[in-house]
Amino acid sequence: MATPTELAKSFLAGIGACPELVFADAPALRQMVRSGIGAQDEAEQIFAELKAALERYRAATGIGRGLAAPQIGLRSRAFVTCLGDEWQLFLNPSILERSEARSLYRESCLSCGPISCDVARPSEITATWTTVNGKIVTDRLSGFEARIFQHELDHLDGILCVDIAEPGSVNLRLEDPLAEKLRPIL
Repeated sequence: MATPTELAKSFLAGIGACPELVFADAPALRQMVRSGIGAQDEAEQIFAELKAALERYRAATGIGRGLAAPQIGLRSRAFVTCLGDEWQLFLNPSILERSEARSLYRESCLSCGPISCDVARPSEITATWTTVNGKIVTDRLSGFEARIFQHELDHLDGILCVDIAEPGSVNLRLEDPLAEKLRPIL
């Protein structure tokens, strides 16, 4: 478990490594991004910017699994994830179907700084998106893949995890976010 001092140092390291990161009080994070991405060169540029920013943040802090375009000031319906060592760009993403089964997870957000909160989300979703290569994908996502997709998609719709947190669960993130596990809602 991190001390408040360690948490502050990590937060400051993240800001230093990723100065373009936008924080929760910014109006840009509270607006729905309506414009889609069509051009291949635009997709490649967005992917490069998002990946570079998240790589720098991860190198400085050791955490960070996803980053949405509005979090670095881009008005694009796009986000990037890094699960393990696999990078993926999601362009024009949407959810087609949500399971009734839900799970809880203690979510952190780069734009919320050292705050975390419990968020209930569908355990499985059917989603569609376009890849950086222009391929349209429709897939059933479950577990953590579904969780991160929903978290990052919320950013494109002007929603932060603290907005949909379980009552009374918002506080400093003293636990290791990489050790958190999905918890079924009974």
